Amino acid sequence: MFQKLSEYEEHLAKQIADIAFNIHKELGPGLLESVYAKCFYYELFNRKINYEKESKVPVIYHALQIDDGLRLDLLVDNLIIAEFKAQENYHPV
Repeated sequence: MFQKLSEYEEHLAKQIADIAFNIHKELGPGLLESVYAKCFYYELFNRKINYEKESKVPVIYHALQIDDGLRLDLLVDNLIIAEFKAQENYHPV
C-alpha cells in the first residue's frame, strides 16, 4: 500500500516535473542526455534544491556487497531518484 507524500515531497516532485517540462519546452528533443542533465542541475541549483549527481549506491546480494552496483543520475534532497533518458530516434505516438 502506498503512503501519502508529505507536503515537502509533493513540492519537490512538482519542482522536478516543472524543471523537466521547461527544459523540454526550451530545448526540444534530439540532444544528448548529458545536455539535459546539465540543464537540470543548473535549474536545481538556481532553485536552491539540494541534489547529488551520479551517486553510487551499493547493491547487496546475500553476503556480497557490490560497491559500484548502481549509479543514480540524480538524487534530489536524498528523497527522489531521477534518471535522465534521451533517445536517438524520435517515434511519434
